[in-house]
Amino acid sequence: MGTKFFEASGANSRKGVAADCVSFCERALAGAGAISPVTWPDRYVTFGGGPEMLAIFLKIMDSVPELHLIWWKADAAADPEAIVSLLKRGDLILCSSGKALHHLAIFMGDNTIAHCLDNGAGVQAGNTYDPIVAKNIFRLYRARKS
Repeated sequence: MGTKFFEASGANSRKGVAADCVSFCERALAGAGAISPVTWPDRYVTFGGGPEMLAIFLKIMDSVPELHLIWWKADAAADPEAIVSLLKRGDLILCSSGKALHHLAIFMGDNTIAHCLDNGAGVQAGNTYDPIVAKNIFRLYRARKS
């Protein structure tokens, strides 16, 4: 925890130096052997970028062979409590407003997430019921067992 946020750090992210929400999650899961390393575009944004960036984000997430899509936002009135009840430790939570916000976090259990934010704290713990997270849950992914 505490690694500083640096937008679009991708392959340049380093524990204790710099990460963004995407590279933090990728490095954590790859480091644990849950997924293979992921190559992200040289330039991507997690805040802004609109629907085009969301499409890139989804395409890359869906191309990771070890990840299984376990829930997606098909109903705008989805109950956050019901969604959170599906989560297991290590699952990825992809949040998106569909327009400006695109965010990735790791579920740690007990309604806690680990994620990297551009708020001065960088990698930190958060709550799945934080309104920005809960109202924007877009997809849930789980690493397949090898």
